[in-house]
Amino acid sequence: MKNPRSIKRMLVTVFIVVLVIFLALVVIFGDNKKESDPDYTTYSANPNGVKAIYLLSNEVGYSVERYERPSRFLQDNAVLILVKPDMTRIDDIEVSYLEKWIKKGNLLLIYDDASKFDDYSLEGFKESKEIKNDQKDYRSFNVGKGQIIYDTDVQGITNNGLKKLQHGVDFISILDEKGINTVLFNEYYHGYGAQGVSITDLLGLSGELVILQIVLGIVVLILIFGRRFGKPAVVFEIIKRMENENLFALSNIYRKSKANTHVLQIHFDRVKKELSRFLGSNTVISDIELIKSASKYKFLNELNIKEVIDSCNYYTNLGKLSTKKLQAIIAKLEEVRKGIR
Repeated sequence: MKNPRSIKRMLVTVFIVVLVIFLALVVIFGDNKKESDPDYTTYSANPNGVKAIYLLSNEVGYSVERYERPSRFLQDNAVLILVKPDMTRIDDIEVSYLEKWIKKGNLLLIYDDASKFDDYSLEGFKESKEIKNDQKDYRSFNVGKGQIIYDTDVQGITNNGLKKLQHGVDFISILDEKGINTVLFNEYYHGYGAQGVSITDLLGLSGELVILQIVLGIVVLILIFGRRFGKPAVVFEIIKRMENENLFALSNIYRKSKANTHVLQIHFDRVKKELSRFLGSNTVISDIELIKSASKYKFLNELNIKEVIDSCNYYTNLGKLSTKKLQAIIAKLEEVRKGIR
């Protein structure tokens, strides 16, 4: 039979595993997956989705990711792709971080309608000169060390548009020309992800290293001060008392001589003496009077005082008594003693 504690531990473990699986399913199917994925997102397999171009970029060897955070957390040496973004999510703060990121030498690739061109307030559209190239259908702007490309052929990179192979070739050629391996499809501007800042974002890599060094230092200090130096201190000392040794020797003598009935008689006489005093007699009264007087008390009746007295008399007269039975009768006598005290 299994230990109840081990069964309880197993049930708790099973519960935690089920809870973790449930939360994982909620995150997988509930966080980044909407009831109906919007058009122009890499999650959508509808005709106006861009899941096919996302998968194509990965198949040709690029390191492709869905980016679902504000622009302030963008990594360097990457291409960020916006496909008909929600302009309400691109505020002044977003624009400021985007411009700083582009100037470092990164590429911002925008696919949107020609009528939306003036809605973007990026510095590249305001101050930089457009690069003229008769062989390209898109508009290109240099911003610092980076570049902005604005392509109005939105339908060309949709799932339906990629049925024409040339659209996919044109898209990949833009990436090849820039020579950057990391490609980020922005889903944050389509309502995915969160704007919250985590502790690791605030600390950065250097901050995480500092925290790690502090933790390691604390662990080392605990190990150093936790070590014992010198001779161990004596917490307590076992003292062998003479009376304990005598009792142990005497109990062995009783056990070897099979004097269980004698031991019972000693306990029984002591209880009868205390019970007689409890019932108001200065001397030890007879067993019959003890039973009769004790019957007036409810707790003594509940302890079956008559049965206890009869058992003691029976085994002392018999002269034979097992150790197990002796312990059981003495336990009953001790209950009587506790009750009358």
